[in-house]
Amino acid sequence: MNRISKLCAAGLKVCAALLVVAAQAVPQQAPPPQRQGADMGAPELLLLSPSEAVTKVSEPFFTVAVMAVSVVPAVSIRFKLSNSGEGWAESVSTSQNLPVTRRITLTRGENRLTMTASNVKGESEPTTRTIFYEPRMSKNDDLLFLGIGVSRYRERSLHLAFPARDAQELAALFGTQEKSGVFDNVNSLLVPDEKASRHELINAFRWLKDKAGEADDVALVYIAGHFARGARGGEYYFLSYEHRPDSDLEINDLSVETIMRLLAGVRGRVILLIEQGGGVGKSDEMLAHDVVRSAHERFAVCMASPGSEPPVENAPPRERGFLAQAVIEGLRGPADRSGDGTVDVDELQNWLRSWGRSRPQARGISFSCSPNPSAKSFPIYSNRGIK
Repeated sequence: MNRISKLCAAGLKVCAALLVVAAQAVPQQAPPPQRQGADMGAPELLLLSPSEAVTKVSEPFFTVAVMAVSVVPAVSIRFKLSNSGEGWAESVSTSQNLPVTRRITLTRGENRLTMTASNVKGESEPTTRTIFYEPRMSKNDDLLFLGIGVSRYRERSLHLAFPARDAQELAALFGTQEKSGVFDNVNSLLVPDEKASRHELINAFRWLKDKAGEADDVALVYIAGHFARGARGGEYYFLSYEHRPDSDLEINDLSVETIMRLLAGVRGRVILLIEQGGGVGKSDEMLAHDVVRSAHERFAVCMASPGSEPPVENAPPRERGFLAQAVIEGLRGPADRSGDGTVDVDELQNWLRSWGRSRPQARGISFSCSPNPSAKSFPIYSNRGIK
């Protein structure tokens, strides 16, 4: 019996030794780090939005949402924004487990937002988000200028001094408006003299329709030359370069009704400027009346035409037609009644009405303008920095 006991005792000692060796072979894991002192009860900050570490935005404002998980009811959340500007910091007192949102104003470029939550027990680890703000490139309207001026006709007795040159000068003036703050792009088409056949006039209006891609684009149409009233029905026509006195106006010329119909298909806001360079037959103030009436609620129209008063005798020589002269003068400053550096369509119309009444040399010329059909006036020219 003693011998058996001795053997068992020896076996137990061997097993114990083996267990010690096995325990020493197992790698020891370090215990998880423990917050020291007051940090044992510090809150945890949960970021509800944004979820991404880096966010890109095109607006100068950004909303962040956080929540503090805390065993202590009273919690304070601190927001700190660092950027190229003055930055921003704010502490918000709140209750445990309640979402808190803040709308943050950004500066262009990188904005680094750091957030922490704290209570009487301690402070959470900081949470950081980066927001890149790059403003979206704003798009201004486009301007389309169609200048039709016929100074030279196949029928030489109809020649005029100014229409073709005035159309060219107005195209150059409005060409300065590209990237002006009013318009992004300016596209111009000139149809002078022998190019102004009936066929090419119709193509010019089709060009305008094709180019006007947005409802806010501005289509400015300047038409200068002779108009005549047809023998039948009293319809008015714009005389093309190919006009023949002995032919039906419908063959070579373009009716005002056709012009209005072509303009009605233009997508955008249409401004129609017409200078009647003397009439053939009985083309008088009735033309202006018909044009303004047919454009009602569709286009903004201003027209200069021979009136009922006799013209001024011995008037000084002119460099331009009356309408072109008034437009150019007004756009260079005086028409800007608001003083904001731009001329809108209402200001231009008001200027043209007053110009015709205040210039002795314009006696005998009638200026007629239709009301702007848009609910709100819109700028057509910026004279900032333009001499």
